[in-house]
Amino acid sequence: MKRRPLLGALALLTVAALFSVISAASAAATMTFVSNIHGFTTVGGTWNDGAVGGLSGSRATGSGYYVSTDDVEASLTIEATMTVSTGSAGQAMLIFRADETGSSGYAVVLDHGANQARLIDLQSGATIGFAFSTTIALGTGYAVKVVTDGPAIQVYLGSSLAVTATDAAYTHGVVALGVRNGASLFQNVNLYEFRTPLSGWTSTAGSWSHIAEGILGNPGAAPSAAFIASQAAADFTYSATFEAITSGTTASLLFRMNTAGTSGYAFQVDVDHNSVALVNLSTNTTLATGTATSSPGGVALFHVYALRVTVKGTNVDAYFGVQDNPPVVSSNSLSAGSGQFGLRTAGGQTVFQNAQTDVGFRTSLASLAPLSGTWTSGQDGLTGAAGSGLHVGDVARSQGSDFVFQADVTVPATGGVASLTFRSNAAATTGYLVDFDPNLHRVALRNASAGTIATGAMSGVMASTSRVKVVAVGSSIKVYVDGYATPAIDVTDSAANSGYFGLAVYSGAATFQNVTATAERDYYAEQLRPQYHYTAPTGTADDEQLIYYGGEYHLFHQQNGQWAHAVSTDLVHWQSLGIAIGYGRHAQSWAGSVVVDPNNTSGLFGGMNSGLIAYYTNFDVVTKKQSVSISHSTDAGRHWLEGPSLTGLAVGDPNDHLTDFRDPKVFWNSQAGVWNMVIAIVDAGIPKVAIYQSTNLLAWIYKSAFNGTSLTGAVWENPDLFPLAVDGNSTNQKWVLINGVGDDATTHRSEVQYWIGAFDGSNFTAASPTTSAALRLDFGKDFYAGQTVAEPGGQRVLMGRMANVDYSSAIPTSPWLSSAAFPRDLALKTVPGVGVRLTQAPVGQLSTIEGSPQTWSNATVATTGNVLSGVLGTTYRFDGTFDLTGSATTEFGLDVRTGNGERTRIGYDVAGGNLFVDRTVAGYSGFTVGFADRENAPLAPASGNTVTFSVLVDESSVEVFAGQGSTVFSTLVLPTSTSNGMDLYAVGGSVNATAIAVTPIHSIWRDEVTTGTTPDRVDTSADQVNVATGATTTLTGAIEPFTASQSLTCSSSDASIATVTASCTSGATVSGVSAGRAIITVASAGTPTVTSTVPVYVTSLDTNLTFTGAPTNTAWTVTQNGLTGRFDTNTAINVASQTGTDFTYEGLLRVEPSMPFSWPSLVFRSNVAGTSGYAVGIDANGNVVRLYRLPISAASAAVSPLAKANVPVLTGRAYDIKVVTTGWRIQVYVNGALQIDYTDNDPAQRSGSGHYGVLMWNGQGSFQSLRVS
Repeated sequence: MKRRPLLGALALLTVAALFSVISAASAAATMTFVSNIHGFTTVGGTWNDGAVGGLSGSRATGSGYYVSTDDVEASLTIEATMTVSTGSAGQAMLIFRADETGSSGYAVVLDHGANQARLIDLQSGATIGFAFSTTIALGTGYAVKVVTDGPAIQVYLGSSLAVTATDAAYTHGVVALGVRNGASLFQNVNLYEFRTPLSGWTSTAGSWSHIAEGILGNPGAAPSAAFIASQAAADFTYSATFEAITSGTTASLLFRMNTAGTSGYAFQVDVDHNSVALVNLSTNTTLATGTATSSPGGVALFHVYALRVTVKGTNVDAYFGVQDNPPVVSSNSLSAGSGQFGLRTAGGQTVFQNAQTDVGFRTSLASLAPLSGTWTSGQDGLTGAAGSGLHVGDVARSQGSDFVFQADVTVPATGGVASLTFRSNAAATTGYLVDFDPNLHRVALRNASAGTIATGAMSGVMASTSRVKVVAVGSSIKVYVDGYATPAIDVTDSAANSGYFGLAVYSGAATFQNVTATAERDYYAEQLRPQYHYTAPTGTADDEQLIYYGGEYHLFHQQNGQWAHAVSTDLVHWQSLGIAIGYGRHAQSWAGSVVVDPNNTSGLFGGMNSGLIAYYTNFDVVTKKQSVSISHSTDAGRHWLEGPSLTGLAVGDPNDHLTDFRDPKVFWNSQAGVWNMVIAIVDAGIPKVAIYQSTNLLAWIYKSAFNGTSLTGAVWENPDLFPLAVDGNSTNQKWVLINGVGDDATTHRSEVQYWIGAFDGSNFTAASPTTSAALRLDFGKDFYAGQTVAEPGGQRVLMGRMANVDYSSAIPTSPWLSSAAFPRDLALKTVPGVGVRLTQAPVGQLSTIEGSPQTWSNATVATTGNVLSGVLGTTYRFDGTFDLTGSATTEFGLDVRTGNGERTRIGYDVAGGNLFVDRTVAGYSGFTVGFADRENAPLAPASGNTVTFSVLVDESSVEVFAGQGSTVFSTLVLPTSTSNGMDLYAVGGSVNATAIAVTPIHSIWRDEVTTGTTPDRVDTSADQVNVATGATTTLTGAIEPFTASQSLTCSSSDASIATVTASCTSGATVSGVSAGRAIITVASAGTPTVTSTVPVYVTSLDTNLTFTGAPTNTAWTVTQNGLTGRFDTNTAINVASQTGTDFTYEGLLRVEPSMPFSWPSLVFRSNVAGTSGYAVGIDANGNVVRLYRLPISAASAAVSPLAKANVPVLTGRAYDIKVVTTGWRIQVYVNGALQIDYTDNDPAQRSGSGHYGVLMWNGQGSFQSLRVS
């Protein structure tokens, strides 16, 4: 059904005429608060959205805020009617781009006392631009409007332009309302946002205005109207959605444009003719044409469609529709060069929304503001340009004392010096600078006012990018370049102790990207962040690939279809170097391997003796085919060049019909004197490992394919093949073939399997144990995609992904998503009663980060009591040997990460002869099916009737090694951070622990205090607390080092919102008093006092339904956004006890920004199990609302819904979804507009009555104001 015309848009076109002073009488006529913004939270003061005339807010002294969850960016209009109440001398504030406390951001202030309207910086209180002097009468409503375009801000009071300002302090943040020293009334608060990071938009013709759906382009009398942003780029991905309002419209994405809109390129959609074209606007030449959509009726009015172009060099691919669609049109005829981004509408009106690009400046610094010179945000980051002999500077509002400050820095071939500035004053005339000068191959540390302190050599190359990292703690300042373990500069200097961060350029140009500054105590210190397992700073660390070269271990891993790179000299301490190999043209760079070409056999390294070659899976996102590509590096992996095409792989050989051809592992086979490649394939539906040979690393010859009996029927991935000596006997070598086995739908697990056998360079023959049946490498659920490297001494080391394919993308950690398992030494050993097995043990370098162990000998582990009472820790190693002789115990073992009702159990079942890891109550598990489980492995007692196992415990993982390393578990756990106890237990009788050791393991990311009695930091059980009004919850704390006194005190910032018990050593009771946000401070009771703060949201779910939480396959919580659920690609349903047949069911649905592929849905006419009935859900990725049958699956809902409508859906924004049923007729409204009108005529499947509920699929969403009438 066609969508109702944009009444909100058309009404807005006349809103300027209505911007005048509104009398208090007319404001009072509106009895309820009207706003298109949802999800406000009280942060100070008293707020009532049911007051006569709208929303009332008051605070006698100081400021109070009413903060929304709607995050806004560069381009928006916000309007409100604001009244300073009679009898009050206070101020009313309209706030935007603010933090969640209202303490920073921008505010438009109506100040009765000063008779002014002004724009202020909330953090500093300073007026931005000039104050607008006018009478602000008490009891009178004033129409206030804010229009922003990046740093450009305009404020209207009535019809008058009151303030015009340019300020770059805040780039994004939430919308809020505020009062100060009095009371005020707010009404008609509406947000109209065009979501985009682009700014500096200029119109060539017609009009462009914010409306509820985005930015409306109207050419008026002109044939077309273009809207051009100031940002420019050469190579990029650029996307937006469009919605044609009138027939005859042609909507376009513009790229590589000039400001006038007369030169550049357009990807245009002719709505009436359902056609697309790529057009060179400079020559008015059509480069290519195609069909927009195969849907019946073609492109429809009032429907939202996605457009995207990927541009690289002379090539462009243009896409219409959802992300996985192939290009609808392509061209390789672009002229090289850079240009601006833009939009265009011709022949009619078009609404555009969500204009995004993958280029621009990425930084964690707040409010970078130029002090001097020219600074531009472009394709590769922020570029500063300075004339010969001149400095330019850019200083952030962010400040720090002890920190890690890093950036990717590029100096062009024309020269220049790039500088990171820190601990400076606001003018950058004091403090320090680190100068990066690849022209002189030098890095220098300077005092801004006193000259050079130290210099160091570096290997930077002109016109290439290097990562510069500064670690400053107290007077110690260390500077690292490109991840090398030895600092380029290591000095002690105390001239400046704290101050601002910034950037600078001298005598030339430089570009800065990925600029971050983190307090040293917070670096890699997020809750659940592993402390001695490798994780990427952000994103995933999947499919690890190792190589040793130039005295360094190089770790490459998958990160969203690209290769990321980290280096280490000891396999323990890692330095991240960011992306090494990026995307190809409509292709992702999947897993593979890196090989050292020691003698330039490939001929890729010219006069150099050696280099690195990366072989990776090239996954074409259009054809879905896989092939092998290569890149090579001449500078120890810091920079990579695309290599030539390989020959002999897949095409033209016996396997050219393969559907899978992935994850090549290349190695030198010294026994056969050839290069070998093993690669995972699927041949006629059968998974295999193909074997190739080469003499020059470029031309390959197919030799054979191995197909053993797999653990499951899932796809094979990430193969590796290597020799090992049996029991250390070099004359008895066997070959080991390993590979990953993907997610199995029955077991909800992925595996790594292996075979032991013989390899002659052409054929692998399995002999383990006596057949081709695979053996399991790891009995836990969380080890996958392992790959090995031979160390210089010959030891074989394995690293893999600490994750399970079934739920790896849904693990609730941020900003990282997965970790690597700790590196393991491999060996082949004869295990008594079992035979030759592959064994694993943590690499010996672990000892470099271990502390002093606590040990016990011949300790009795009884059925009561705890030998380890009082021993606390979250990162440690446990080693224990238990003697079963004469013991009546039926089960014994170790509980780790105990506390808060949680534990992870490593136990031994004596009768069954099984070792097990039980995480059924290990912590959070509600994000996927089957996470709270118990995994078992057979383990016979060793000689002497003893059982020995070692356990590595980190913040979110447990690894167990037993049976000489032949029985291994890798297990993710998600405990509360204050669950730091451990417990030895026995069932049915005591057991003698002949030897026990608990050894603390230190963080590899930062220095930390691990012993002593002086408090260093406070950990809390949550980084946010949610509690209902009138309810209570528990918050616990722990002091590090754990050897310090654990006495704690707690306090609340606002007892009218939430209270907390003052003495909280054993846990604090947090009580919800009234809706709003307060801060709980947890402090050490001793001296010195260290603290940690936790925001507490006192919340309520607005609903007349009773939700049961069943089926209980996820943890549903009520947050400031409402009823919130998080789940993976399976479905989480929360069914209400009420049922209905004909009804109106309405609610606010929101897709969380961190998981944009989520589908929150309303459920109705369902059974209790949620396996029948209907659901209506919103999809921000597809910009669609769907009606579908239960149970949900990606295929049934996305491909074959009962009905759908294309509507704009933004993440982080609440949408009013209403379902009206009458018999078999189902109507769906979105924000008041009828979108779906469907009659179910299938008597075999339709549901006439049933339960109401909510559903979450593939991510995280929230629900509020759920009501049935």
